[in-house]
Amino acid sequence: MPPKPDSQALRKCQTVRVSVDVHPDRPLTGRVTNIGLRADNAFNYDFEIEITNPGGELRAGMHAKALFAFPARRSGLTLPRRAIAGSIQDAKVYVVQDSVAVLRTIELGEQRGDKVEVRSGLNARDRVVVAGQINLSDGARVQVVKVVGGDL
Repeated sequence: MPPKPDSQALRKCQTVRVSVDVHPDRPLTGRVTNIGLRADNAFNYDFEIEITNPGGELRAGMHAKALFAFPARRSGLTLPRRAIAGSIQDAKVYVVQDSVAVLRTIELGEQRGDKVEVRSGLNARDRVVVAGQINLSDGARVQVVKVVGGDL
């Protein structure tokens, strides 16, 4: 069984294939028009999908299945959100090089929970400051107190 995507992978206006139980041989195309703000007690989200009904064959109460297409899982670098100095739109991180904090601009991708994808500006060997950035400035001498494992 394929892994279930989380609700953050769904987007409004996303195209969805729909199969109505009474017409399984005629797949339809729908579009996500609304995504529930909160999950229920079973952690399920409500979604609304709009489907054109040109022949008027679809009726209220008919059962259907929706097939969502998601991009393949990618591998790459991620950071905890707290490592970002400044805003997500103008993302910067402090990288430790020879006991000096260097402020570096990076390009971010998707956000999932407290993790953000790094598209460019870092490599896997960079040592990124994840706490205490408020007290840093570009070029400040630093001493690494604790090395935290993880994505980088």
